[in-house]
Amino acid sequence: MSAQVLLRSYLLLTFLSTFTLSLAAAEPVGHSDKAVSEMQMKAARAHFANGVELLNGDQANYQDAYHQFQLAYAKTLGSWKVAGNLGLCALKLERDGEARRFYTIYLKEGKDEVDPEERATIERELLLIEGSLVTLELNFPEPGARVIVKRTGSLVAPQIYESASQQLILGVRAGELEVTATLADKKEVHSFRASPQDSLNYEFFSLEEPLPMKKAPVQELERSHSLRTIGWITAGVGAAALSGGLVTGLLYQRKKQDGEAECINGVCPTSAESIFKSADQLGLMTNILLISGATLAVTGVSLVVVDATRGPKLEEEQPLATSRKGIEYFALQPLLHPRIFGVSASGKF
Repeated sequence: MSAQVLLRSYLLLTFLSTFTLSLAAAEPVGHSDKAVSEMQMKAARAHFANGVELLNGDQANYQDAYHQFQLAYAKTLGSWKVAGNLGLCALKLERDGEARRFYTIYLKEGKDEVDPEERATIERELLLIEGSLVTLELNFPEPGARVIVKRTGSLVAPQIYESASQQLILGVRAGELEVTATLADKKEVHSFRASPQDSLNYEFFSLEEPLPMKKAPVQELERSHSLRTIGWITAGVGAAALSGGLVTGLLYQRKKQDGEAECINGVCPTSAESIFKSADQLGLMTNILLISGATLAVTGVSLVVVDATRGPKLEEEQPLATSRKGIEYFALQPLLHPRIFGVSASGKF
């Protein structure tokens, strides 16, 4: 561990201890005419202790600690001693604009009570903040926008900001930034590269209109038309195959008769064998065409029928059988034989 890290850890622990003791012993104070009640001070001590515990864990949790210190800062009416912790957490979370503001409050109001070595460390950190700071001016059509800032390559989780007015000014770290603003059910995203010292202005115009409605029904209708088209094409191909099967079937019968004509009393010459072989090939081709054609035709017709039965409410899937009085099943089974071709149908009603 480097000497600078050890020094920083020592100064942080010293500061935390000093502040905890000062909260316990000091009279309620604040930056306004309103005094801090004992109940507020008690709550502030609890939030501050929670923040300290989150920072002193095995792995410092700056995100949750930042929230605890914010609560302590509010309940003490802006104690400069809490501002120092807010500056540290904001720096680690890349909320550089807030880190600069809280560190400045800490050094200005702490004056001589701030340890000189700690002051020097914070002043160096302020130089680093100024060197990579980007100012974003975000404008919205109405108050209440929620903004999420994400920096590409950063190990820090995306930071969330709330806008109480129509304008939000942020100080963030330079880099590839993605700024997402949401307002009720409306959303708009800006992605850009920001260089150090940039001052950028963005108007979130799309937040003025609601997000477009989903077009799922239209997409379903388009899908339905595609299903019907595929069904007719499939049925057409099946019908063509059936026609081809009928033609080859007739040729098969003719070849078979030609072969039988060569035979006398069941005795066939060698020349007849080639004729029967050709007939068998035509029979096999006939079986293939008829079976595949029937399958394609039935499949195509089924797609068209399914599309028609779905009706206009295409997003609701209907069961295949809703009543025992309807068709429970229907099946086609091909007949396979070297010299027999066709299909058989079976069903239950």
